[in-house]
Amino acid sequence: MENEFRSLVKLLESQVQEAHTASFDVSNQRARNHRMYNMEPLGNEVKGRSRYISPDVQDAVESKKAIFAETFLSDRDAVRFSGSKVPFEDDAKTAYVNATLRKNNYERLFRDAFHDAFVAKRCVVLADWVASTKTETVDIQGADPQQYQAILQQHNPTQVFDENIVTDPNGMLFGTVDIEKDDSSIELTLVSPERYHRDPNSSYPGDAMFVTMEQDLTRARMLMDGYDPEQVNELSTDYRFRNQDEDSSRRQHDGTYQKLKHHNRTGVHEIVTVYRTWTWLDAGTINDDPQYVADEVKLFEVHWSCGEVLRWKDGAPAMREVDEIPFFEW
Repeated sequence: MENEFRSLVKLLESQVQEAHTASFDVSNQRARNHRMYNMEPLGNEVKGRSRYISPDVQDAVESKKAIFAETFLSDRDAVRFSGSKVPFEDDAKTAYVNATLRKNNYERLFRDAFHDAFVAKRCVVLADWVASTKTETVDIQGADPQQYQAILQQHNPTQVFDENIVTDPNGMLFGTVDIEKDDSSIELTLVSPERYHRDPNSSYPGDAMFVTMEQDLTRARMLMDGYDPEQVNELSTDYRFRNQDEDSSRRQHDGTYQKLKHHNRTGVHEIVTVYRTWTWLDAGTINDDPQYVADEVKLFEVHWSCGEVLRWKDGAPAMREVDEIPFFEW
């Protein structure tokens, strides 16, 4: 299995390299756009004569961002569905999508996505389903047993615990009860264009043979996400597929490039480069599960770093079969 995973990682690395090479010219354009937006010197200045740097690029980008912000971030629903023949279906879709956007701080998401689109020539969003729960306390002030059960049903709990309920002489219930509710939802993550590697032969993520997202995570974040602690301690930052000019140009305006350069993090705060790849693979060659057979091509999500497939705490490889590539581009 280790040999199979080693060959798998080589395949994933070759995919990233293919996408990285194909985007070289565009990457140089992005680096140039970042420098012009930040009004950095162009390098052809003459000492004593060149005193003015044109803000034309910054003005054009900011004016366009203002137009889009007024359209999408004004005091109205960001999304509204219409045209359905099923009663209340449009209202339900509208409420769900707007609730999802609000939960993902959509004002900040849209603002930064517009900036990526106008300066870096592409904005990319990962729509990931995240399973989670939350705890609520329900206050019961005078309810008979049937009403009490109806109140709990209304909150749709996955678990009921810590019931501090007392019954008065009339048989009415008073007190509080803690419940656990399903809080799973879509998590929207804006991906830096220079950290996004897509099959160059496709026009849309859904049609691609592979898509890879590159992230810099702290060891603490990886432990919280459930990766194997022993493996996490051996990983490090990976600069192999990173365009230094583009990356430093993006970081120039906020100073993060200098901060990372002069401050060496250690322990759980140290940065590790993690790749998440969605790719079509011959399932029979990489998975010993009997449900898969050779020459059966399926879509997998694989987490890898530093030349090896990541493992979860229980030792299982961080890879799974998925239904779709969950990225949106503009």
